[in-house]
Amino acid sequence: MITELSSKIPKNFRCLGSLLFLVAGSAVDQAQAIEIQIDYRFDTANFFDTAEKKAAMESVAKFWGSMLQDHLLQIDASEFSQSSWAAVPLDPESGESTSISNLVVPEDTIIVFVGSRSLAGSTLGIGGPGGFSASGTSMWISRLRSRGNPGADYPASANDQKTDFAPWGGTIAFNRDRDFNFTSTADSSRPNFITIALHELGHVLGIGTAASWDNLISGTDFNGVASARSCGVTPSVTDNGGHFGETLLTSPFFGSFQTEHGVVGPILMRAATTIGYSPLCVATDLDVSALVDIGWEVAPPARFSNAITNPTSAQFSWPSSSFMSYQIEHSEDLITFSPLSPVIAGNKQIESWTDASPNDEKAFYRLVATALDVQTTTSTSNRQSQVKDSLQTASESPRTVTN
Repeated sequence: MITELSSKIPKNFRCLGSLLFLVAGSAVDQAQAIEIQIDYRFDTANFFDTAEKKAAMESVAKFWGSMLQDHLLQIDASEFSQSSWAAVPLDPESGESTSISNLVVPEDTIIVFVGSRSLAGSTLGIGGPGGFSASGTSMWISRLRSRGNPGADYPASANDQKTDFAPWGGTIAFNRDRDFNFTSTADSSRPNFITIALHELGHVLGIGTAASWDNLISGTDFNGVASARSCGVTPSVTDNGGHFGETLLTSPFFGSFQTEHGVVGPILMRAATTIGYSPLCVATDLDVSALVDIGWEVAPPARFSNAITNPTSAQFSWPSSSFMSYQIEHSEDLITFSPLSPVIAGNKQIESWTDASPNDEKAFYRLVATALDVQTTTSTSNRQSQVKDSLQTASESPRTVTN
């Protein structure tokens, strides 16, 4: 809750006289991004009554989804014998649990139900992952818990062993009594919807709500390796564990929504009462690092933000993240690429590198981004294949964060 070379990446060609340069971005073994599907079926009060409002919500979903490179298996009870389930989200209009029988969740997709209600005090929004109830084979129950990610494949009674998070989705409710600013231009007189939506969707994705988040908390310390790398110290959490604490107030922004990459700003997943107002607050390097720590495979799209190529030198720059390393590779035939630059650790800023001796006739370049080894490992990689396929029942409750 918040209060008051991937072939799919476009390539840029440059012709200078007889010289041909290829500039491309890629990530090693990068999977397709996760689709965060926004569902308005509970928006009976018509909070999202204009195309502008829906576009703002869906742009936030697209941003977070583009960061996530996990593989989430489809949830479809018809694929399993004697199996059924009900998704149990919180109705955003009432705040009460509701049930959706045998909801089909496509592969690599998360479904988020959105709506509004009157929220007490200065609360602007509230969000979190949904729960479920189910019966059927053990393989079916495993599918619901983990969607193929072993570190999440534990019953609620063993939450303290979870190192990953793979929800079917969740809900977000916005305060219908507030006059939100739905643009990406900050407005000091109105709460910025994009900031609030980014924050609440962060909760749906497990920040402050997943068992794998809880398992990294000791007292008021958050012991995530990627988060510590991002901020240089062990970050704190609030007393209820639902947000980053106030010992660290800022982190470099991840460039998005017209906000420049690397500019230092307020941490998105704090519980500060002023975070929804001017200036526009977007995800910071620390916020994105937290997703790494709770088990998500995070790989922001690798792209050159600037490339200056000429016969005597080639200069490149790109937005970097603290949990990634980067290397520029070179080719003369677009078939064989070899490392050209040293491996450059991300520093949360715009990185740059210059090739002072490009090929006399042609040169092809690409940026390769590789995730640093900062995630917690689990010894349960074969857990699903070892489970005896007996009939079971299981349930998990939806979660939200309160200040």
